[in-house]
Amino acid sequence: MNQISKGRQSFSSEIAVSPNGQKMCSRCKMRKSISEFYQSRNSKNGASVWCKECEVKYHREYYQKNKEKLGKIKRKWRARNRDRAIEYSRQYHQKHRIEQNIKRREYYEKYEKNNEELKKRLKQYRQEHKEKFREKGKQYYWKHRKECLEKTKRYYEGHREKTSARKAAYYQRHKVEYLERKRRWEKTPSGKIYKKRSYERRQALLQQCKIRDFTSNQRRLLIASAEFCTICEKKFSWRRKKFVCYIIPLSHGGNYTFSNMRVLCESCNWKNREALRRATTPDPTSFQPA
Repeated sequence: MNQISKGRQSFSSEIAVSPNGQKMCSRCKMRKSISEFYQSRNSKNGASVWCKECEVKYHREYYQKNKEKLGKIKRKWRARNRDRAIEYSRQYHQKHRIEQNIKRREYYEKYEKNNEELKKRLKQYRQEHKEKFREKGKQYYWKHRKECLEKTKRYYEGHREKTSARKAAYYQRHKVEYLERKRRWEKTPSGKIYKKRSYERRQALLQQCKIRDFTSNQRRLLIASAEFCTICEKKFSWRRKKFVCYIIPLSHGGNYTFSNMRVLCESCNWKNREALRRATTPDPTSFQPA
C-alpha cells in the first residue's frame, strides 16, 4: 500500500477520498470537502494530508516556537539573494496591490484604538535608526533619481498651495536653524561657488537693465518711510520685518529703479517669490505678483 508521509503522520492515500468528494484530515480527524485541502503532487488524489485550517495552525505554531531560528535563516537568504528578494517583493506588490491596500485598510480600522500607539512606535523606531533610514533614502534616491524627481514634480503641480503653505510654516518654525545652516553651507566650497554664480547672474541682469538709478540712500529712505505692507496692508513692527523687492523682477524685464521697488512683510515676500517661481512666461506685462 502506498504510504504518504509528511514528517508528522503517515496514512493510506487509497482510502483518502470518499465517493461524495470528501476526505478525512489526518490531524483533526474530520471529513471535509476536497476543496478545503491544499494541492500536493506527492498524493495520489492530488490533495494534501492535512486540511488548510490544520496546515495554517501548524505553521503558525511552528513559527512562534522557532521565530529566532527562522528569522536568521531568512536574513541569511536575503543577504545572499538581495536583488532577487527585492525584485520578487516588487513584482508581488504590483500584482497584489489592491488586495494589500484592502488588508492594510482593514487592519487600521480593526486597530483604530491603537493607531496612536502604532504611530508612536514607528516614530520611536525611526528616531533610533535615523542614520540607517537616511543612508537607505540616499541610496534609493540616487538609484531612482529621475523617477523621484518626476514624482516630486507631479505632486508639486497637484498640491502647489498646500506645498507653499507647508514650506512657509516650516520656515517660520525653524527660521533660526535654517539661517544658521545656510550660513554654514555658504562657507563650504559648493556654497561659495553657488554664491559667486548668484552674484554673477544678478550682475548680468543688472547690466541688461535699461535704467539703473536705485541708490543705497533711496533704499534706506524707502525702508524708513514704509509703515504698511504693500500687499496685505498690515502695519510693520519689530515682529513684522520689512523686505524690499521688485514690482516687476529683473528676470522679467523690470528696471533697477526706485519706482520699481516696494516694501513687503515676510509672508507676502514669500508668496511673491512663489508666484515668480510659478510664472512661466518672460513677458513683463503678463507677470502678476501675489
